[in-house]
Amino acid sequence: MVKNYTSWMLLAILLITFNFSYSQSIIFTGSPSDFGDVEKISGDNEIDYYVTFTETTMYFGAFSSTAFNSNAQLTLYFDTDPQPVINTGNGTTTGLLADNRTPILPFNADHRFSVTRKDVGFHHEYTSTTWVVQNTSFDFHTGSHSIEIAIDKSEIDTANGIYFSMFITRPGPRPNGTIYGVNGPNYPISFTGNVSTGYFGGIGTRTGIVQPTDYSNIPILHTLTNTDPTADGKYAYIDINDGFYSVTGDIELVVGGAAIIGPGSALRVNGNLTNNGLVSLQSISTSYSSLIPTSVDGSGTTEYHRHVNRVASVGQSDLISAPLTGQTFGDFAAVNTNIHENPNKPSQKRFGPFNKITAAYDYYDTENSTDANTILAPTIGYRTASDIVPPSTSGGPFTFTGTLNTDPITIPLLDTKNRFARWNLIGNPYPSYLDSELLLDSNIGDFDPSYYAIYGHKGDASDGWLIVNLSNSFDLPIAPGQGFYVLTNTDGGSFTFSPDFRIEGDADDFIPLRGLAAPNRASLRLELSSSTSSKYSTDFFFNDFGTLGMDIGRDSGLLGGGPSFSIYSQLVEDNQNIDMGIQTLPYSILTSEVVVPIGIKAAAGQQLTVKGVHFYPTQPLPSDVYVFFEDNVTNTSTLLNTGDYVFTPTTALTGMGRFSLRFIHETLGLDDPSFEEIQIYSPYKSGEIIVKGHVLENTDLKVYDLNGRLLKSVSLNTNHPVNKFEISDLSTGIYIVKLNNKSQSKVKKIQVNR
Repeated sequence: MVKNYTSWMLLAILLITFNFSYSQSIIFTGSPSDFGDVEKISGDNEIDYYVTFTETTMYFGAFSSTAFNSNAQLTLYFDTDPQPVINTGNGTTTGLLADNRTPILPFNADHRFSVTRKDVGFHHEYTSTTWVVQNTSFDFHTGSHSIEIAIDKSEIDTANGIYFSMFITRPGPRPNGTIYGVNGPNYPISFTGNVSTGYFGGIGTRTGIVQPTDYSNIPILHTLTNTDPTADGKYAYIDINDGFYSVTGDIELVVGGAAIIGPGSALRVNGNLTNNGLVSLQSISTSYSSLIPTSVDGSGTTEYHRHVNRVASVGQSDLISAPLTGQTFGDFAAVNTNIHENPNKPSQKRFGPFNKITAAYDYYDTENSTDANTILAPTIGYRTASDIVPPSTSGGPFTFTGTLNTDPITIPLLDTKNRFARWNLIGNPYPSYLDSELLLDSNIGDFDPSYYAIYGHKGDASDGWLIVNLSNSFDLPIAPGQGFYVLTNTDGGSFTFSPDFRIEGDADDFIPLRGLAAPNRASLRLELSSSTSSKYSTDFFFNDFGTLGMDIGRDSGLLGGGPSFSIYSQLVEDNQNIDMGIQTLPYSILTSEVVVPIGIKAAAGQQLTVKGVHFYPTQPLPSDVYVFFEDNVTNTSTLLNTGDYVFTPTTALTGMGRFSLRFIHETLGLDDPSFEEIQIYSPYKSGEIIVKGHVLENTDLKVYDLNGRLLKSVSLNTNHPVNKFEISDLSTGIYIVKLNNKSQSKVKKIQVNR
């Protein structure tokens, strides 16, 4: 589910979601106090320059202690596509002739701005082979001791990064063509004749820079878009929005730079990521972004805009964790005004951990100093929900700002000896997906053996819990910022997250990532639904790791024993009366027969439907395996391959004993070898079904249509080698015939012709 986004959409995301730290817009008065002291850098000849940027505008000022003459001019050259080899890319190193001087620049300039003391301003752009004057306007202000310029970033092609040079010509009673304001001891730009060396930059222009002149002579790459980075590359702007990209080596996001990683996309840095700008990780309700560096440093900011499910009458919510850590809850809540709150006490938020003492979720209160100062620490899980912010109807993002974790992190698992004592709500501490299988494998010793799994909430109270164990974990990654439950041993334990488990992904919370059509892997979901729209399911996996007894890590019990409306199974052998949400059976059993005990909890008087469905990620059951849902009270057996079992219980269903699920291979014959030789067929236009061969006592024949409806049920005569049954009421078509007794079963498709 890789997404494609146009550049303007990503720009909109950037402008909406980034927390910019720009200085305030400047009103020119002709005084150095228009700027801040930290924005100052001095050239020679008693000329001071000031530079600062806002979201849309760049401000430049030149001030002299001696009066400028009427011909003094402030000139700025920009390279808007900076390259590591600075005199390459668009533009030219040959400046525009002015005052009988043609400057030779160290970089390829493509924009020139100048303002004279005579209040004349020019904007030139280098086009193809020449400098062309642009019919644009920009703000400036001049005085006897000052020249100030405001340039809208759109006038320089909304550049992602720049090199620039600035200098004064003829500041006082100087001869024509004199260049001043350069060659100072701390000023990077110098001239020898017409030839200039040194420049300001490279810097990015996407985020606020209070002191742009602090950064000079830094070769950079201006933009990286949906391409693998170059090792040791310095980037002003990184835009990853249509897939997975990686680099082996270090990279840097320069000062003022920005990086966006879109939903379903990933950047892996097998080296160090230096972030001196602003990294924004995006998500939507069905897909999340990933950033996977080996290590990270720098003075910049990282934000993760993590989608969170909305509050609704059905009790929708999310279990999340902090993909970036270090914020206090008070700071987090101040930024995220869409956290659902108590209408009677707005400071109380639907956000908090699972309290193992009270067996309930906490509600953090921003007016409580303890809550407000609580650090959103890595691996802690939280229950939360967002308010609907139009036009969204599915919730919205929470913005996390903080440390990007790259080290292993271990969290203790506690047993508090009370209700839900051993359940622990934890979560993914990394801004990337995690491989569930590796995570489970590495923590095997600290799970309760019957609940060796990760329990993820599906977001809607009616859907219950998704169980992830070793039978389905290969295709169910853990999303960034995803919270989940685990059940510890009675002695407690710990759970370790390793950066080695980080993977790229483009899936929803606990939704299959890639699928696997591997040999000897199959699955079936048994789904229960009601006339009141309730729904619940239990899963069966068939692979070479399963047995009929307890398979630690592959058979997993229901969280809390399951809700009041649920369907589940129990083990075929060595049953310990644990209600299973996932049961894994041997793939080889599909060539014989197995009966699985099934339990249902449901109120009386509502119509219930049981269906068997194939679900992603594994392949479906082989076509020659038939699945019958058996009801011992109504004495019915429904073929789920082609139909559903629909019934209305007259009394409440509370557990085991009434239902079972029978898997039978089409050509099955068990105890008696002769049973394999029994022939079942319908001669052409005979109006009969013939069963040829000896059978044991109490052998029944049942005929089903392809919708799973039972059409006929008769008993076979054990004294006759041939049994014939009249079927003149059946129309032409394909039917399923099942022979069954206490020790044998056989299923056969037949063609009836009338």
